[in-house]
Amino acid sequence: MIKSTQDKKGLSSSKLRALKLACIKSAQNRSAKRNNVIQKSKDVDIVDIKRAISKRDLLMLGVGLYWGEGYKNGNSEFGFTNSDPEMIKVYLRILRDIYNIKDEQLVLKININKLFIDNQSTIEKYWQKITKISKQQFTRTTVIQSKLNKKYNIDGYKGTIRIKVKRGEFLKTRILESINEICRIIDN
Repeated sequence: MIKSTQDKKGLSSSKLRALKLACIKSAQNRSAKRNNVIQKSKDVDIVDIKRAISKRDLLMLGVGLYWGEGYKNGNSEFGFTNSDPEMIKVYLRILRDIYNIKDEQLVLKININKLFIDNQSTIEKYWQKITKISKQQFTRTTVIQSKLNKKYNIDGYKGTIRIKVKRGEFLKTRILESINEICRIIDN
């Protein structure tokens, strides 16, 4: 334990240096132990996920993601919008593997803020690369007005992408019914 400033006055400079070095070493050891625990936890979680993920898990993940980011109200259009490239990849995988949606059934639309109009071409190429879906299936990019109070990460800005399934009314109804069933089960 570090002594108070008054206690330190009685220490020689060499003992004070030794005390400071001991404190630094102790902090480094605690940090190394914490990092080791975090890394072990990550390693175990990765192994558990790889071994345990099932189609049911993907189904439930897909329902949850749609519940949070999908089009639930309004017309019967099936749509999912987000800006996270990893979430978009996962959702496309779920559409393909769980719901048997073919890439030809997908229509994608990019939305960018007016502040980034000069980067439109780069952003469009970025999303084509992330989704691995042909340029022909992308509709015209929508440019939206900026909100003066919103802050953007200038370097990482890629807009949002909407994934729409052509004639996806049945799929939307199916997922919304899954959400309703989950709510009924939890309510009981």
